Amino acid sequence: MVLSYSFFWEKAYRTLSEKQYEAVVIGYKKENIATKNFPTSGRYNKPVYFPRVKYTNFKGEEVIKTLDITDDHPPAIGQTLRITDSEANEDANSIELDWIMLILGCVFTGLAAFFTCLVSTYIKNETFKKRITLSLYGALVIIGLNVGCILLMILKH
Repeated sequence: MVLSYSFFWEKAYRTLSEKQYEAVVIGYKKENIATKNFPTSGRYNKPVYFPRVKYTNFKGEEVIKTLDITDDHPPAIGQTLRITDSEANEDANSIELDWIMLILGCVFTGLAAFFTCLVSTYIKNETFKKRITLSLYGALVIIGLNVGCILLMILKH
């Protein structure tokens, strides 16, 4: 799973702004992603299966969409999931997420923000202690935003 700052923000926004539904997994959409094997530096394609779900929207119409996220163990066919969706989006927003992965992703994006801030402060003529302090504030802001988004998703769930 690829995590970015905007991943958390988009998931939280869609969770709050879209209507919530219960959907049933009816199949999978297969995509191949290029993966690199670090010990041998070789590349290979790995199949990833995104669950396709069916639900009835607020108009009473049956809708079939692919979820926006998956993991190594996708839900079984026939399993019921909670999602949010709107007509404007191609994919349905899965609310039932791996919370441990979200928390770890939140920490890692905070670390990325720290090092990004640290590198960007080298253009200023500041002491190392001040650069570290500014970088920590930048990391804490990103972690705070991500944690806020995760809490919004938990409360809406």
